[in-house]
Amino acid sequence: GLAELSAGLSGIFAMGVQSALVRLLVQGFPSTSVMTTNTIQLAIDTTKFFLAWWRRDGSMPADTKAAGDYVEIKGRLSKLWPVMLGFLIGTLAGAVAYLRLDLWCVVLAIAIVGALAVWAIAFSGNPVPDLMRRAIGGGSPTRLRTLHVQSNARQDRSDRKPSTGA
Repeated sequence: GLAELSAGLSGIFAMGVQSALVRLLVQGFPSTSVMTTNTIQLAIDTTKFFLAWWRRDGSMPADTKAAGDYVEIKGRLSKLWPVMLGFLIGTLAGAVAYLRLDLWCVVLAIAIVGALAVWAIAFSGNPVPDLMRRAIGGGSPTRLRTLHVQSNARQDRSDRKPSTGA
């Protein structure tokens, strides 16, 4: 019925918002909406990390490529492991909450996310519109006006170029 349709559409909306916010606000970090891919990437990077570590610190002569690989993979893992740990903790917490609270655990999850959102906004020092402007690559109102003026100036110059047509 209508309740089920509303619940389904709300879930789809929430997943879309979550995916967009991760892409906009935490650029350069792994996506949280494709955990299968993240799990595979964790296994691949962990294997590569230990192989590069072994080549770098093993009994082999100094291998500069292995040292570079080691640093690169270590950087990727440093971004990936918090996402994976959070996923594992969230999965376990969700299972325990469902066992204890049944479907009321959804209310608990919404309350936790709401509290985190309020906390993030309160301690960011910026109102929400400023956060969103930064997230989409904007900046201060002065910077946005400067970009607009520069864009208009480029357009004016291109309009004044003489045509080279026959």
